[in-house]
Amino acid sequence: MPTAPEKCCRIQPYVDRRPDYAIPYITREIWDALAIWEPRIIVDRVAITPEDFGHWRFSVFWHLRSDVAREVLRTDVILPSERRP
Repeated sequence: MPTAPEKCCRIQPYVDRRPDYAIPYITREIWDALAIWEPRIIVDRVAITPEDFGHWRFSVFWHLRSDVAREVLRTDVILPSERRP
């Protein structure tokens, strides 16, 4: 978040690492950041897939704290964000 840099997760040190090393750290960073900065949700699972060297897909499965039906939602983020041909 450009206007609030403290509301971030520090995944940059892990992006260019081997997946077996990076995935547990990236997962923890995403999970912790969401737990701290988005109290309205509960994270069920974070799935990380290496797409290519330095390119990752982060899938966050979550639900609202007050969701009676407990519908699990998913948000995908691809890093880097620019499109590849």
